Amino acid sequence: MDKKSETSEGAEPRDLSCKQAARLMSVRRDRALDQTEEIDLRLHLTVCMNCRRFDGQLDVLSELAKRYAAAKAADPGFEPAE
Repeated sequence: MDKKSETSEGAEPRDLSCKQAARLMSVRRDRALDQTEEIDLRLHLTVCMNCRRFDGQLDVLSELAKRYAAAKAADPGFEPAE
């Protein structure tokens, strides 16, 4: 099965490995997942505590990066405290 048919609309949900789930967790921070990718990831996160934890960690890192960028934009001399 080629990559396009794996993620096309109406495709059957597939079991994701943790590595595949991690890739989708990262990708969805840059773009919206298609319907099949979203369903596959949600199903995986339902049963995998480690991936749920990793997704939460990505959320925290993402938020911290946004805050840093906003602080840097507001004050070009901004440097985080050590």
